[in-house]
Formats: sequence, structure tokens, C-alpha cells
Amino acid sequence: MKKSVFKTITILLVVLVLPACSNGYFGEGYAEVTGDVWIFEDVGELANFATNIIRGEVLDKQYKWMDNSLSREDMTIILRSDGLTDDEIEYHLYGQDFEQRELDLVTLYTVLVLEVFKGDHQIGDIIEIATLGGEYEGITLTVCDAIEMESGSELIMFLFSWELIGQPYALISHIQGVYYIPGELDIEKTVLEYEGFDIELESVSEHDPIFITLDDLIEIAEYYDLLPSEMTE
Repeated sequence: MKKSVFKTITILLVVLVLPACSNGYFGEGYAEVTGDVWIFEDVGELANFATNIIRGEVLDKQYKWMDNSLSREDMTIILRSDGLTDDEIEYHLYGQDFEQRELDLVTLYTVLVLEVFKGDHQIGDIIEIATLGGEYEGITLTVCDAIEMESGSELIMFLFSWELIGQPYALISHIQGVYYIPGELDIEKTVLEYEGFDIELESVSEHDPIFITLDDLIEIAEYYDLLPSEMTE
């Protein structure tokens, strides 16, 4: 378990931090960065790595400069929360570079939680999600192939929480884990009311190789004991 937790954090560091450090095109007031990313291969893997899976409405987005790096103290808090001893933490962090990086330009999304498939949020909660890239005072930073979420859109989101260190949520990957609500669904219903409807969700990113259905979401919610009581009777 401890080994897998550290592997999870290491992969997320690659997914979330690497694009800021990679080569790209830089012009006056503009930069486009690219980077290798971890590709999740199936729904189970995606759901396992996500700390939270929700249906949410994007209320607003803004751009800001933010320290997006993890300090040694941050990593210590995260690893200790999963039960690692001080000696184990020291072993895992030995030789890692925790030098302070420059601030990153990020897009900060405000999202209303409409439905929960994994995690401890309640319907009606407001959360923030930060993604690398944005536009601010004549400066534009673009991450190649990154997911963009429009204000007013209603989406299924696979997220990773940095709540322990006081940071906003992150998408599980900048090219995976965000899906449109199928147009044929009645917006007055919840996704969980469509049990038995094997409707496929359309990914926001054309680079996401995973096919996910409504039944997949229902199975995830059932696994985490989040089905409404009338569906478990």
C-alpha cells in the first residue's frame, strides 16, 4: 500500500508539474509548453488514481499566478497522512530536488458540485480546480493539448485533491478525465438515475483513449457506497 501511494504521488507530479518544465515555443508575451504525460489506460485505473469524481457545473474561471510546486514539507504531510513513518518518508524523499520554482500562470475554475461518484463532497459544494496555463496582463501560457472547460458547462470530472496542503483541486491529467454530459440525458435527472443505460460519454479531450459510460459511473458510485438508498434496496 505504501509503495503504491508513493507511486501515485510520483505519477501525479509527472502529470501535473512536468508541462511547466518542458520545452516549447516562447515568444514575446506568449509561451506554449509541451511534455510527456502518464496515460491512464482504462476506467478502473482512472478511478483509482482520482481522489474525487463528480458531476459539476463550471461557474466561473479566472487567471492568476500561483506557486504550483510541492515543497518537502508538503510531501511530508501527504506521505505521513497515509501512515508512512518518518524513516520511510526520509527514504522516499532522499535526493529529491525541492528548490522553489517561479510562479506559474494558472486557470482557476470555480465549480458547483451536482453529483458525487467518489469522495466526501456534498451536492451544492463549491470547489476550485487549478490547471496550468492562461492569459494575464498581456502574457499567455498555453499547454499543448490541455483540456479547457467553458463557464456554464456541465461535466464529469476526475480530480485529485491537494486539500491537505491548502491547494485547489487538479484534473487527474491535463488530457484525460473530463467528459461531457450526453445530450440525450434529461438534465432534471441525476446520472445515477440512468442505471442500465450503457450510454458512452464524450471526452472533452480528443487525446483521451478511455471509453467511459454511465454504467461505469454507477459502478464507481456503488463501489464507494454513494448510490442513493432507493438504488440499493
